[in-house]
Amino acid sequence: MTTLMTDGRCVEQVLAGDLEGYGELHRRYFEPTVRLVAGILNGDRAVAEDTVQEAFLSALEALPRLSDGDRFFPWLKRIAVNRAIEVRRHRQRKERLHRSWSSQVSGSGSGGWPDMEQSVPARSGKRLKIKLRVRRRWRHWCGPTC
Repeated sequence: MTTLMTDGRCVEQVLAGDLEGYGELHRRYFEPTVRLVAGILNGDRAVAEDTVQEAFLSALEALPRLSDGDRFFPWLKRIAVNRAIEVRRHRQRKERLHRSWSSQVSGSGSGGWPDMEQSVPARSGKRLKIKLRVRRRWRHWCGPTC
């Protein structure tokens, strides 16, 4: 017969070095936390699972700072939500950057590269160096297939 351990008891076990308590907390709260985070990340379950796993690891590292072990789940949810917000912000910045580069590339008349002629001095040598530098940076960010 197994007895149901409280969150506080599981936290005490983990702090004492027994990872069975951590396994119990993971079994209880992984799936509900993934559902919460997936809602923040527009239903992307794979990214939500990765985010929650990172939140569990952060919680494990910070467990000695948790003052009330019975409040583990609300504490874990806050960590997971904060991480999900970071992931969403990162995605949004990446999408904005991609859109801005795409609009520059599609609007250029120089074979897929942004037209640098309006923004550089009339000296052709300097203009060529700037175009080459932009192309190198572009290839660095998006790879050789660009």
